[in-house]
Order: sequence, then structure tokens, then C-alpha cells
Amino acid sequence: MNVSFLVVGGGSIGERHLRCAGKAGYQRLGIIEPRDERRAELSAKYDAEFAWRRLEDADCSRFTHAIVATPPGQHLEHTRFLVAHGLHVLTEKPLCASLEDAAEFVNLARTAKVTIRVAFTLRSFRIFREVKDRVARCDLGTVKIFHVVVGQHFPTFRPDYLKIYWADPKQGGCCLDAMSHMVDMAQWQLGELTWVGGMASNLGLPEAPVDDSAAALLRGPSGEHVSICVNQFQAPNESLFTWVGTHGSAVIENPAGRLRMYLRGDSEWRSETFPGERDDGYVNQARLFVDETQGTTRSLCTVEQAAANLHVCLKLRSIFGRA
Repeated sequence: MNVSFLVVGGGSIGERHLRCAGKAGYQRLGIIEPRDERRAELSAKYDAEFAWRRLEDADCSRFTHAIVATPPGQHLEHTRFLVAHGLHVLTEKPLCASLEDAAEFVNLARTAKVTIRVAFTLRSFRIFREVKDRVARCDLGTVKIFHVVVGQHFPTFRPDYLKIYWADPKQGGCCLDAMSHMVDMAQWQLGELTWVGGMASNLGLPEAPVDDSAAALLRGPSGEHVSICVNQFQAPNESLFTWVGTHGSAVIENPAGRLRMYLRGDSEWRSETFPGERDDGYVNQARLFVDETQGTTRSLCTVEQAAANLHVCLKLRSIFGRA
């Protein structure tokens, strides 16, 4: 198969997908972007062969795969259009912005003759895949606790954040943004999650009409304890993931890319690093997505998993709405 990618949406994440699809070796690229100057900029910068203002104008027959990188409220509409035209679709997270759309997404995925996956990109980074493999080998024994603490200054990473979906209380905020990534990581590592409790607040970005911080307590399928604490206003960009098993513990420290392990009988932590750049996960994700459409592997987030994720994140956001 001669793989070709159409990226829908030319914002910062759409640009990253376009760039990384090219880095992954897929050279026939197209972009959908309504802003004329931005569309011309991306086409020239990444040598996109095709560019259209509207998805309805695109010649979808020229492509095999598509990435939807538009605001969450448009994901279902754009995915449905692409599926109807026979393209495999990788849609950005969160899956969508409502449970009603999520139910329609699940039905679409079950009846589609193409593959639909959701871009929770942490699954595609080598360091997280390494820990998942070690957990599967029972290097830590049986994992009983999964704990995540994450923080960043969102305006630094997205200076236009008040002009994009974060300006819309129905689509933006920590619960549907950073928290959704962490819930997916817990799902991927442990399996189906059960809600225990949580909170969501705006603690540090009062100019935003949405939550910038959230904490969730969840239970894994075998009673595992899951705790996730996220904020998007702190100065440093850092994250800490901890697995506690019956025979040992593992810790991932980012952005250092450091994996530390301490097994029963050890006298000190063992440490190793996984060097790389942020693009690396997106490049690998593009390749994994193509592999899944060819039936050679399955590790990316399914629509059903993303819908379950959305239930958790919307429950958290509803708490913010009642505050």
C-alpha cells in the first residue's frame, strides 16, 4: 500500500502531525486549513502536495489515511466524512466533547469498514512502551498502585490558548486536555477504570473560563488504586509516573526521559534514560497507526476506550461546573 496522509486542521497540533507524518516516511501529504496564509505556510514548509480550505473540497481519493486535528466538537463530523470516503482515521483527543457524540462515535467505529483510532500519543513513546512490556513480564510483580503527578504552564506552550478551544467551556480545560492523557495512560496500563472521586478547579489561570487543574481517584479492574493530579498553570513542565507492584516499583520522570526501577532485594534505584524529542512519539504513532490499519499490531487507543475516558473526564469537568 502506498500510504498517504490528509491532515484536517492546521493549528499547532495539526502542524506537528503533518511534520511527523513526513518524518515517518509518508511523503504524499495534504492539509485542510481555512486560513489562507496558514494553509500556504504549511503547504510550503512541509511540501504538502495538496491543500484545501474546506474538507468538503478535498479529493479524498488521493489519500489512504487521515488525521483529525480540529476542535473536539468537530471530531465526529470530520471523522464521519472521512470514513464515508474510505479513509482510515486517527482523531485527536479527546474523542469529542459530549457523551452523545461519543455514543455515535462508538457506533461509527463498530460499523466502519476502515480503522478509527484516537491520538493519545503517550502510548507511542518508547519509554512508556518499555514499562508496559516490563509490567507484562511481571518484572514488578502485580501492579497495585498507579500514581501520576503532572504540571506545565499551558500559556507558554500554547500562547494562543485563549483563542482556541480553551476559550470554550464545552471543549477546553484541563479535564479534557492534559487529564485525558493521564486517564488514557492508566487505562492502557491497567485496563477498565471505575470512578471513585475527584475535583476540578481553576487555580492559576483566572483569565480562562475553564478548569486548569484536576485530580482523580480511580480503581483498576482488579482493585488497583489509581490517583492522578494535573495542573496546567505551574512554572516547570514536568511529570512523574509511578507504578507500585508486589515485587518492585518503577518511576518515569519527564521531560528528563528517565526510568528508575527498584526491585525487591535491590539496595538502590537502577536508572536509565530514553533520549529523544517530542516529535519522536508522533512519528512512532503515525507508523503504529499504519501498522494497525494493515492488521500487524494493535496498541493505539480505540474509540471504545476513548469513550470510557471521556466519561471520566466529563464527570470531573461537571464538578468544576458546580463549584
